[in-house]
This record gives sequence, structure tokens and C-alpha cells, in this order.
Amino acid sequence: MRFKKIGIVTKPGLATSTGLDEVLLILKNANTEIYAEESAKKILPDATIVLSLNDLQLDLLFVLGGDGTILRAARDYKNSV
Repeated sequence: MRFKKIGIVTKPGLATSTGLDEVLLILKNANTEIYAEESAKKILPDATIVLSLNDLQLDLLFVLGGDGTILRAARDYKNSV
């Protein structure tokens, strides 16, 4: 399976994430579409920023944060992936 549309959810206020630059480079080189919420635009400048990932039919969702971020993403995006 090839992932074409990828969403990234981050913990609000997240300033950086270890290894994120390498992951983004791999995804860009694989010609994927990367989407993120407004709160992630500082650490994901190349992503397409959307108000909500719910309106997109994503192939994969990355969650960067802790338990609370994972639970929020599971609740908010259960029908988007």
C-alpha cells in the first residue's frame, strides 16, 4: 500500500520533535501530500495547513505528542483515516 495523503497532529505548543526533519524529507521525496492543523505550522512549514483534518480522507495519521495528544487524535479523527 502506498500512502498518498498523510496528516500530522501535534501537541499544541510543540516547538520541535526529534527526527521530524528526516521523516518530512522522506515523505516529501515519496511525493506524499502532508497536511497539518494550524497549531503545527511552526514545526511543519512545508505542510498544507488546514482548519481540520476531518474533511480529508487520509491514508495515514502521525501523532506527535504524549498520551493526551494520541487520545485526542483517536477521538477527533476516528473517521478520517
